[in-house]
Amino acid sequence: MERLNRIFAEWAKDEKRTELASEKIELNAVKDFDSSFNKFYKTYDMDVLNLAVKNAIDKLRKNYQDSAGSLSIVDKNYQELRKAAMDLGVDVPPKQGQMYKEVLRFMKEGSAIVKKYR
Repeated sequence: MERLNRIFAEWAKDEKRTELASEKIELNAVKDFDSSFNKFYKTYDMDVLNLAVKNAIDKLRKNYQDSAGSLSIVDKNYQELRKAAMDLGVDVPPKQGQMYKEVLRFMKEGSAIVKKYR
């Protein structure tokens, strides 16, 4: 009987050690997380990031609006060039045609971005 009591007492000690060890592991995991979070937070300043993103979007919006104002002039000039080329029976020079397509692509993409970040 005494031998059984010693065995049960030993098991109880082992279980206590296991509980303490698991609590120590959990405590270390919490410390590791807190340490990595603090390191991350020091290098990642949300206010600076938000301000940079806001400024970039504002600059993009202004650039798009300025470009949209001159698009009508570009379009008018291209249509005149196209009409003159048709009257002469020639094609619009490829370089100018490509430039016009690039302007239209820019305006389309800019419009989509501005709409997305209103």
